[in-house]
Amino acid sequence: MKPMTHSFSGQLSNRTLLSVAAFALITGFAFEAMATTNAMPAVIRDLGSDTWFSLAAGVVLAGQILTTVFAGWLSDRFDVARPLFLGVSGFILGSLLAGLAPNLLVFVVARILQGLGIGFTIVPLYVMIGALIEAEFRPKLFASFSYAWVIPSMIGPALAGYVVQHWHWRLVFLLVLPLSFVGCVPLFPLVKRMPARADFSSEGGVDNSQRPPLLPTVALSLSIALMQFAGGTAGRFSLILGVFAIGLFAYGIISLFPVETFKAAQGVGAMFATRFLLMATMIGTEFFIPLILNREHAWSLEHTGWVLTLGTLTWTLGSFIQSRISGLKWRLRLPIIGAVVVFASAVSLIALPFPGLSPYPSLVGWGVMGLGMGMMTATISDLSLAITPQENHGDVSSKLQLADAAGPAVATGLFGLALGVWGNFVASSTAEIPEYLPAPVLASLFALLGIYSAWQNRSLVIPKRC
Repeated sequence: MKPMTHSFSGQLSNRTLLSVAAFALITGFAFEAMATTNAMPAVIRDLGSDTWFSLAAGVVLAGQILTTVFAGWLSDRFDVARPLFLGVSGFILGSLLAGLAPNLLVFVVARILQGLGIGFTIVPLYVMIGALIEAEFRPKLFASFSYAWVIPSMIGPALAGYVVQHWHWRLVFLLVLPLSFVGCVPLFPLVKRMPARADFSSEGGVDNSQRPPLLPTVALSLSIALMQFAGGTAGRFSLILGVFAIGLFAYGIISLFPVETFKAAQGVGAMFATRFLLMATMIGTEFFIPLILNREHAWSLEHTGWVLTLGTLTWTLGSFIQSRISGLKWRLRLPIIGAVVVFASAVSLIALPFPGLSPYPSLVGWGVMGLGMGMMTATISDLSLAITPQENHGDVSSKLQLADAAGPAVATGLFGLALGVWGNFVASSTAEIPEYLPAPVLASLFALLGIYSAWQNRSLVIPKRC
């Protein structure tokens, strides 16, 4: 079915409204992600103990995973209005509650609400792009998702630090409320323009009697929260909790993703796998770079923050590049090119843990990695909608978001475990062995598998672009 187009001006209006809504909302989400990192020490100092630091910082991801699946289910079987209302309301309420929280328990609940809101919001935006935007304009809309991260990544941590130092950490959470309200306004006319469910062909469509996968979704979400909590505790209880969380995580992933994902089979299976593996590489790398620069190369945290900003900027540049490439032949190659670039960049980072070597060549590689991620991520979002019937856009969009969240969760967990085991080995060894070497090595292995999964779609057949 073709996207809904009332006229040329109406189509232009759809693009404009969606761009404004997505940019405002995602900028708010991104600001919270970037700024909260700097604000959390002050929050914990005022409201609770360090034991809760990891949980309070990480429950947003757990909440986001929980609602991502249900957002896809609601969008496909009913409409986008319900998840959008729940999402924007949840994020606004969570931000308000976090800014006014009298104790850490209320703050954690508020952070969960923020995560629930983000998960309910992103998937319907994908679905609306598939339904209201002509195929040739979709790459530009997906690129705008990356553009929304630029300003928060550049000024978010610094602004949060300034606000915390000169005013109060509570304002960090309250500042995003105006952006959220701005993002709401364009959604009202867009929701009215969405095609009715009766307009979708029943052939190959969704079964409205099918229920959402409640148990595996809760298991996956709970596993993320437990991993975060285990990371903030010590002793045997922490180990038992960590093992239990890994088991829940494995059950959730296997149950929620189609079997084609684990085979990297041609089609959306390979796309899910590619996003999972390369997001694990990039975000896992982002996790250890500041630590290595600070401890092995004596960089200040202020300077390491600018290194992370470099990755965001080059990611945005990669998204812009893919938005300018319209030929199907080259668009099919973009995920492969992106995966190769990410792998080469990850390999360059293997030199970073060696204190005797200059970090700058590795940091150039880090910047190039963002370029590959930008080309890959937005292109896969576009291609996955192109090969999926419109009535299933909610499901495929939620799977992409799950891959984006689950990949980094696996990476950070494995990197932490590997660094712990490797640290014991280094401590008992007399040789000069870099303590943080396993992290870039594992990142390179993830990226190598990402090349394999991206390669499976080199000859993918795309239905006639509507």
